[in-house]
Amino acid sequence: MAKSRFPFRILFFTQDYCYRREADDLNELVKLTGDNLHLYKPQADLSEVRRLLEQLAPETRSKIVLHHHRSLAEFFLVKGVHISTHEWTASPAHPKPDEGCQEASNKISNAVSMSIKTLTNKHAIDTEYAFFSPVFQSISKKNHHPKFTIEQINAWVATQTEPIIALGGLDATNIHQLTGFSGFAFKGAIWNAADPIATAHDLIKGIFHEC
Repeated sequence: MAKSRFPFRILFFTQDYCYRREADDLNELVKLTGDNLHLYKPQADLSEVRRLLEQLAPETRSKIVLHHHRSLAEFFLVKGVHISTHEWTASPAHPKPDEGCQEASNKISNAVSMSIKTLTNKHAIDTEYAFFSPVFQSISKKNHHPKFTIEQINAWVATQTEPIIALGGLDATNIHQLTGFSGFAFKGAIWNAADPIATAHDLIKGIFHEC
């Protein structure tokens, strides 16, 4: 696993939905990483996400990056929000990707991360990092498979001047194939496990042992 020029990060995504005692699990995840936690809740409504944020420890809340119901960032001291691919890539309204980037950046001043889906996209918004996905066949999303080979992805990452985090299908059995990334992000690998927190701990321990 070739090293990145940037500090290496291990990040986690939440479950798609809210569940009982979730705040306890998320508090533990932040204790394990000391880093951002991506609150990804496409199956939760605004009131559920608000309730979850209220239940989190302050130190956990300060590490939260909202993917959905981002208006809540105005009311809670979260780290910031995520910008999805469709918000900044080229569209009929914005023929040039840079125009879309500029608009997204203007509208979302507290953007922490963004998504990149193709090898031609550029990290054009001022965020801490960008996710490239999917790297492997997604564990949590059916029919969400990579469009590029690992060799193509690794070669592209080596040309990037901003931190790129690998996302999509990562687990302990395949991350050794990746080179040059500034970090790994996990979702299905922990939430599909019998003990998500123990699995997260083992992933972190294994990765930093390799480094």
